[in-house]
Parts: sequence; C-alpha cells; structure tokens
Amino acid sequence: MRNALPTLDLGDHPILEPLSDATREVLSPLQLQPTDFLHIATDANGEHFEMRAIRARFLDVDENPATFEPGILMTTSDGEHVVETGSASFGARYDFWKRIPECREKEGLSWNERGRRWVAGTDYSCVVVHHSWPATRIIFADETAELLYTMLLKRFMRQTLRAKLQSEFKIEGTVPAMPDDYFPDDLRKHPAADYQKTAAMMSLGQEGTALFMDRGTGKTYVSVDRICLEAHRAQKGRMPGEPAHMSRVLIIAPLQVRLNWQQEFEKFAWVGGKVTVLRGGKEKRIQILTHAIRTEEDCAFSAVIVSYDTATRDIDYLSKLQWDLVVLDESHRIKSTHTKRWQQIRKLRNCSRRRQILTGTPYANTIFDLYSQLEFLGKGQSGFSSFKAFVRFHGKFEKQNGRDALVGIDNIPLMHERLARLSFQITKEEAGLKLPPKVYDTVEVEMTPKQREYYEKMATQLAVEIEDMLSGAMDQTANKAMTAENILTKLLRLAQITSGHAVWSATYNDEGEMLTPRTVEQIDKDRNPKITWLVEQLKEELAEDPLAKKIVWAVFVPDIIEIERALKAAGIKAVTYYGATSQANREAAVEDFNNDPTVRVMIANPQTAGEGLNLLGYDLKNEEESLTYCDHQIVFSANWSHVLRAQLEDRAHRRGTRCPVQITDLVISNTIDTEIRARVAAKAANAATVFDIQDILESVLGLELNGFGRL
Repeated sequence: MRNALPTLDLGDHPILEPLSDATREVLSPLQLQPTDFLHIATDANGEHFEMRAIRARFLDVDENPATFEPGILMTTSDGEHVVETGSASFGARYDFWKRIPECREKEGLSWNERGRRWVAGTDYSCVVVHHSWPATRIIFADETAELLYTMLLKRFMRQTLRAKLQSEFKIEGTVPAMPDDYFPDDLRKHPAADYQKTAAMMSLGQEGTALFMDRGTGKTYVSVDRICLEAHRAQKGRMPGEPAHMSRVLIIAPLQVRLNWQQEFEKFAWVGGKVTVLRGGKEKRIQILTHAIRTEEDCAFSAVIVSYDTATRDIDYLSKLQWDLVVLDESHRIKSTHTKRWQQIRKLRNCSRRRQILTGTPYANTIFDLYSQLEFLGKGQSGFSSFKAFVRFHGKFEKQNGRDALVGIDNIPLMHERLARLSFQITKEEAGLKLPPKVYDTVEVEMTPKQREYYEKMATQLAVEIEDMLSGAMDQTANKAMTAENILTKLLRLAQITSGHAVWSATYNDEGEMLTPRTVEQIDKDRNPKITWLVEQLKEELAEDPLAKKIVWAVFVPDIIEIERALKAAGIKAVTYYGATSQANREAAVEDFNNDPTVRVMIANPQTAGEGLNLLGYDLKNEEESLTYCDHQIVFSANWSHVLRAQLEDRAHRRGTRCPVQITDLVISNTIDTEIRARVAAKAANAATVFDIQDILESVLGLELNGFGRL
C-alpha cells in the first residue's frame, strides 16, 4: 500500500482557486479526527475509484505486522504500518461524500464491507480529494489506484498552467515567451497577433484544447501555426516521446469551409507539408487518403480535410489510422450526445495523440452543449463520467407534474474554471480588432390580403395541432423538450407564409396511397411585399455605390429561388449558395462574390453558408488591388437558431472588414417574424433553449398551455 503524494509533488497546496462561496465550501479542508484516513482503490477496469473513509492507527514499535490480516494492515510509502480499526468519524464521512457529485455506495456488500463508495474516475473527484484530505491521510490500495489518481491530478495541473498564460495575457497584457524554433514575425507575411501567439502556446503539445474564439478572430491561423510548430518538432524528433516522423493531421469541418482551410494553409503555413481534401466516391476517398498519409521527403505534415458527413460515414477506416492531431472546426456540430455524428466522431478520440476543437459559438441552447465537445478533447475532460451526471451537477431542477423540470443552471463558477484551463477564449473587442461597427435596423412591410388569409388559416390549424401535441406531452413518458422543439418547427410554417409562400404537405388515404403530393405555392407571386421592397432597396443602394456588395439571407429554399428570379429580372447580377448548390458551384459563388466586381449580391441559406466563410466582398489575396466591399446584410427570412444568426452576421464582419456593416431584418409586423427577431436577432432570449415556449405560443397563437409549463 502506498501514499502517492511524494511522487505527485503537490503537497497539500491548493490546485484550484475557488471563484465562489459554493466552490470554496466544497474545496475547504475537512474537520478530521487524528485517526481519519481515506483509502483509495480502483474497480476491475482500473477506470473508477473505490473509496472508503476509515478509522486507523499506526502500529506501535512493539507490534508485529504479520499478526494482522491482509486488508486491515496498510503500508504507507515511507514504510509505516497503519491498521484499519473501523469507519472514519461521522463528520469526515458525511461531509466528504456529499462534496463529490458522482459518488454512490456500492451495492451487494456484506455488513463489514459497507462504506465502500464508487467514485467517478475524473479530475473533479481527485481535486476534491486533494483539497479535502491531507496528503498524509490518503492511502492507496495498489499502484493502479495511485497512477490513475496521479495522472488525473497532473493533467489538471498542466491545464492550470495553461490557464495562467491566458489570465496573464488578459489581465496584464503579457505575451508568453515564444520558443526558439517559433517562426519569427519578421519573416512572416502575416505575423501573428499577440492573442494568437498566446492561444498557440496554450495549445502546443497539449492533449486537448478548445479555441472558443469569437468569429473572425483567426482561429484557423492559430491552428495552422500550432500544426506547423508541432510538425517541425516531430520532423526533427523533438516532440516528447515521439521519434522523428511526418505529422498526420485530420481536420473535420463543415462542407462549405473545406476550401477555406486549404487556402489558409497556403497562406499561413511556414513548414513544408501537403494538404488534401477528402472528396469523391468511397473508393476515390480511400485512394486519396492512402496517398495523403504516405510519408514524403521534406514534408513535415499531412493535413487531411474532410466534412462532418464524410467523416461520419468513413469513420471505420479513419479510426484505424493513428493521427497526431484531430481538429474539429465548428465543434458545436457535435453538441448533441444522442446523434450518430457524435457516436461516430468520438471514436477518433482513441486514435489521436491530441485533439483540438474550434468554434465561436460553443453552446447554442444551454451549457449542456459543452459536454460532448469537452469529452472529445479527452475522456473525462468535462469533469464527469456521463452526460446524465453532468446535467445533474450543472442543472437546477424542480418537481413539476411529478417530474424533474429544468429551471436553471448551477455551479457556473466551476465551469468557468474548467473552460479557463481547457480553452482559449477571446472576443473581437478583447482582440483589439477595432472593426467597423455592426449597425442594426428593422424594416417592416405589410402582408397582402391573401397572405393574411393564409396566415390566419394556418395559425388556426397549428393551434389545433399543438393543443393535441401538448395533451400528449402531459404523459409521464413524453419528452417535453422534444415536444417544444417540434412546436417551434411547426411555427415556422407561419414564417413561410410571411415570406410569400405556403407549403402543403402530401395527403394520403386510409390505405397509405398518396392523394396529393407535397406542393409549394407562391401566394401572391408578383405582389410579394418582401421581394418588392428588397428589389427596390438593392437597386437604389447599388446605384448609389458601385463598389458595395450585399448579402441576402433566407432560411427557406423557395425564398432563394424567388429572390434570384426577381433580381435577375431587375438586372442585378447575383450568385446563390444553398443546399442544392453543388460543391463546385459553391466555391465559384464565393470566388465570384469576393472577386468579380459585376457580382453585386449573394443570396444564401445560413444553414449552408453561415459557418466559416469569408464574405467580405473583396479578394483577401489582393487586398490592395481590390476596391469592393460588403456593407449590407439583409435577413429576408429567419428561424429560431441563435447560432445560425450569430454565424451569418459575421460572414462580412471579421478581420479585414473595411466599413460598417448594416444588418437589416425584413419582417411582417405583428407576426411570427417579429417574435423570432425579438428572441433571436435582438438576443433578448434564445427560443431554441425551449425555456420560453409558453410565452411564444401565447404571443403567436394566443394559446395557453394549461399546465404544460416552462421547460
């Protein structure tokens, strides 16, 4: 039996500074009796702890250790013998167990074994133990228990040192000392900003790092910089524990930004490497991948870029390779633990030495979106062994209709502390980008009488459907959160009408035969008030400023088709970017919008084009020669997603923006349009959280929920 602290070399010093009274209470030393000890073993898999708070005494010099049964006699690392005499004092046991969120008494134990607790093998458990018990009062059953405990605490300590780099930069403006082999600024065409250097040093060589940097602050630059430095060291055999080799990097990104990653490597990479985009049929992709991972002379790294959908499909052979680094761009795409995407992507965790995630919007709905993203960085990096435990710790619950209902978020300081250690976070303001401002306005137009007729008819129909849905949600087995999301989706049928079209679902007879197909009807094709305003406004603005370009955002495909038709009829040259646009045409659309002075407008779907793209309206490669710019974004139709809204706003507002960017919401007054804008565009609330579903239904449909309650 051994005591681990001499090898850990942490003594009894605190390794987590409390940020709140609640945290301070959890991490305060226990009021122990002189005979109180904590015994730590592991389970059969060596992944979780078995702990006992025991009463023990040291052997007297005249006592023979051989007279005691195994399990009663314990030996500390300095050779002193300790004999267990019973359970620790009540205060030590009660106060300690209640501090650990993932802790339960083991089942099926005999009376003399009671008191054994199953404790999650996470850094949070170890931190609580370290702060609660003096080093001299912790005894390990074997080397496996000691190694697991030590590894988790040391990992935590390394993360704490990283957090110090970030805090020193943000509080004192101190930039970390750059290593000798870091490529010097005076030899770079595009030197790194101080905050980018800090982010690179925080992530360098680390098992898991998140770049939760605001959109447009250069997350990709930081990643390329890190990849180059680690590859340079790996090629020379200088990375700890690694022989000289070519670094293999897998980058998973939204489909539309794969080309952007390729261009960023061309622009910022400072060591030789090859960059490959995985595309084509399965056999073609395997052929491309085989070539990509082949070592080549003077090639320090090989970066393979693949979309989320392709990575999900190809996970069987992607996960058979050993990667030096796996990067997830726009990592909020794996926020749901229930999706096939998360179940597949997390397999890469075990075949990669290091992992990095990037997003400017780490959570769309609640703090719970962070769980899977942090877990991708490393098993247990969320601080918990399961999503259920994570939710229970960070959620506030109340009994409603016999069920636990989520009413708020708890233990925020501990999450802040974890994010400070695992992620580099910065806003545009903190980065000192000094970008021209965003200017917001709203334009209201009136529906035609026919639109109003359709709108009222649809509202009546939805009220009946939703009341039926809510009556089903009263059942104890119903998923209220899913019901709320379905309600929000149904309400978008009203937004389709305010945009000028109605979608009629297919109808079927009792035998399941289709009677009428799904159809899309333009309500007043030549009198759509939104399109009428849009065309006249664009004609006026484009005539006033021949260098200005505009983006029109629409969440519904029929909107995009009609807007394109109307602009073409008005003689305005535009490109489109939405789901049906081929990859080649998507790349051409971005190229034409930024480089062709005659292309004045992009019409885009935020679900497809809202992430990662640079839509500044000029050629970033030839900034001095390009005179055009994007100065106006018009939101023609919107949905409930705060993430999509935040992403689309920053396509034209990022490093390189030349002028103030006006963002206009085009709405029909006193309809679903104004409700969406109030809760999403103005960021007064995020409807996607489904906390405020009651208010939305009462406002839009005048529908009372009769006990359904807030979610």
